[in-house]
Amino acid sequence: MTRGWIRRTANGVAGVWIGLGLAGVAGLTSFVAMAGPREISAADNRALDRAVAGLAPAQTAIEVNTSFFSGGPPSWMTPGQQEAFGLAVWSLFKPPIFAPLAASRAFELGPQALQSSYGSIVLAADSGLQADSRLVDGSWPGPARAGVPGGTAADRAGLTEPVALPQQVAQQLGAELGSVMTLVTAARQKVDLVVSGIIAPDPNALFWATGTAAIGSKGQPQPVVVGSAGLTGMAEILSGRGVEVSWYWPVSVSRLTAGGVGPLSSAVSDVADESLIPAERSTGLDFYSFPTLSSQLPGVLGGIEAQLATVESLDDLVIGGLFAAGLLLMVLCAALVADRYGPEFALVR
Repeated sequence: MTRGWIRRTANGVAGVWIGLGLAGVAGLTSFVAMAGPREISAADNRALDRAVAGLAPAQTAIEVNTSFFSGGPPSWMTPGQQEAFGLAVWSLFKPPIFAPLAASRAFELGPQALQSSYGSIVLAADSGLQADSRLVDGSWPGPARAGVPGGTAADRAGLTEPVALPQQVAQQLGAELGSVMTLVTAARQKVDLVVSGIIAPDPNALFWATGTAAIGSKGQPQPVVVGSAGLTGMAEILSGRGVEVSWYWPVSVSRLTAGGVGPLSSAVSDVADESLIPAERSTGLDFYSFPTLSSQLPGVLGGIEAQLATVESLDDLVIGGLFAAGLLLMVLCAALVADRYGPEFALVR
């Protein structure tokens, strides 16, 4: 492309069209400069929505774990003590952390398998059992009651505890609604675990997704579940054994924006550095394993943030290239106009 060709082309085109072309290029360049960053931000937020939508429940939760030695009531953690501890930890969460208290969960698990008349089982409790499972048959397990069928003193000193069985567990144990799973506690107490309900676990619920009540293959210890109403009876059954307790607070990420990823990650990390001594004291119990707070969320958000930063760098390069191309076109059009109307610009008559 020579200067002479450009001059001939300019002379063959009406000057008004060159001017309109210059205005169009200028407008397009301005549009790219203004709308590009907004579109990049919107695209980042859409990508973030897709990323967080695919996260597992445990990846977006703040978790506290501890253990204590159960000697039976009142050393067992009652529902009131569960609530007190949960409130004490929840009070540590500050904006931008939004973790609804109603969505929190407390899980308890006897670490040792119990031998019952139906095989090896593990007793577990879920404070939100009815929200984390669907009742297939029967009724939700209620509180334990004193005594087991029979007329002996040992029978009268026994305990009947209603429990729920996941469908798969019921099949593997060969149990059904109304089945009685008999076992003997460490204190030689007779216990009847009566299957009051058959449930279908929600695979997305923390109680099942975190493996707290992992359903094993045939021949392995299987989870037998109670709700908050069965805690007192569970304490009596596990008297003299260590108990593992976990709390989970799901953090809301449904309205998270790309600009809020870093602050939320930092806020959750800061909570992990907080002392849990006041929360422990709120229960009135002494844990032999000091409560530890952790969360996968900062690491997950860090990975998402790094991916967004990489995409933003590429987007910025594209926008910068388009802007530079627009400027070059503006300069070219200006050169054509100047060449076409050179005499007029020089006031040559």
